[in-house]
Amino acid sequence: MMINKIMILCTIWCTSGTPVVKDSLEPHMWGYRPRITLEHLVRYMQQQKKKFPILEEFLKNETVLQATQYIPDIVRLQKLLFDEMHHRIDRKMAHKMSMRDFIVRHRTENLLNEYQKMVASVQRAWLLVRDKLKDHGQLKVEEEYLKEDLGLTTALEFFIPTTTGPGACTFSLVHYLSYIHNNFIDWCRAKSKTSAWHEHKIQLAHTHKCHLLDYQSQLTSILLSHCHYSLRLGQGREVSYDLPALEKYILDRFIHGKPTILVDIPHVSYQEDIYTAAKFAAVRKKVAPQSALQQRVQQDILRELGSPDKLRRSLDVVEIVLGFLTSGGGKPKTTLRSYLRKLKMEKRSFSKKAKEHCNLEHILSLWQTLSGVVQSHDIICPLHMHAGLTEPFHTLNQELLQPLAETQCKHLDRALPKVDLSALLGTLYEFIETYTRHIDMNKEWGLVDTLPPHLEASNLDPSLDLDELPEDITLAQTASTWKYIVQFQAQQKQH
Repeated sequence: MMINKIMILCTIWCTSGTPVVKDSLEPHMWGYRPRITLEHLVRYMQQQKKKFPILEEFLKNETVLQATQYIPDIVRLQKLLFDEMHHRIDRKMAHKMSMRDFIVRHRTENLLNEYQKMVASVQRAWLLVRDKLKDHGQLKVEEEYLKEDLGLTTALEFFIPTTTGPGACTFSLVHYLSYIHNNFIDWCRAKSKTSAWHEHKIQLAHTHKCHLLDYQSQLTSILLSHCHYSLRLGQGREVSYDLPALEKYILDRFIHGKPTILVDIPHVSYQEDIYTAAKFAAVRKKVAPQSALQQRVQQDILRELGSPDKLRRSLDVVEIVLGFLTSGGGKPKTTLRSYLRKLKMEKRSFSKKAKEHCNLEHILSLWQTLSGVVQSHDIICPLHMHAGLTEPFHTLNQELLQPLAETQCKHLDRALPKVDLSALLGTLYEFIETYTRHIDMNKEWGLVDTLPPHLEASNLDPSLDLDELPEDITLAQTASTWKYIVQFQAQQKQH
């Protein structure tokens, strides 16, 4: 027969598990070479009699261990959100705003890429392990929340770490990833039986990739370097692995010496959780009487703290103290220093001047002093802000941010020199944060008519002189009135 007519062997195709299509009716001989993957390695190990426990445990948990590499990015995002949102945002705003909206509105261009990277890390980790979270008993994540993909279009409330609601998604995610990492490291340390591996721990906030199993980018090359091909007559190519060497390499390169993580996840409390008229009234009742800080002491505290970051940290401490006083009360003459020691918070970053001069009877006055400055994100005077700054009430409903008319401003210019500005500012600020923010009311009601009943109901000083204020200022203009008085006071102090 002519060779060009009858071909016993036309072509030999060697594949790696991928089908090859050839437009020919000629017979073929195929040489099949399996693709080197984790799945192929698992099948190979199942055929072996000798066991490699650390390698088997690694392969069994590989999908979730892969997700642990994203812990540092997720933790950093949670810290940034905690620093900006804790007690400073309400649930409605967090539900309404998407993550993309938050990034665009609050971030400079330099930080935009970093935030997008952190959100991408949350999404990758979430998609890898979210099916496991419903069985993770530490924190309940509702079934409906598990359907979310946690991307840039997802509501901000899913990224803000909380122990309930949508925020439980990222809170539970970090808890679960830390749990998986710690269990795997502890198990491998016990199995390795090496005295050179000493247990050590690291705080979650200080965790970096070097503390985790960051193997993903090298995995394929590692498998290829530990596999062997052989060709046997009648059997084709066979792939085998050097399992002892592979297990030792993974243990030495990625597992040995890794620390366990001390899990301490900050969780955000929304404004309505603490800033309510009822809770402030409870403090005034249980720690009575409350007294105003002297102007000189306020100035000393604000000069000492100096920056918005230090002010926020001190305000966080004050809000924690308020939470305890709301439920347990306290003696008004107890020094703030000794009360912080009782709460084991004496090492927290806090104003030394406040510890020196403040008792529990000054706690609400201290809150008013610090919170107004923190809201403005600047310090121009011992109180709050100056013109041209970012809206200090950016989380307030837009209906409550109506501007003042020119005639109202002129009336205020005539009236304010006759009023105790510091007392009025403190009272108005507390009224905005604890009352108007939460109460569903007619926004056209007059401020002068609505404020006195609130003062009486909240155990505030009802003798505050409001007669000089314009009667046509409405509740919807309260925040604008507060800002105008701040600017007026700042101008007065410059003259």
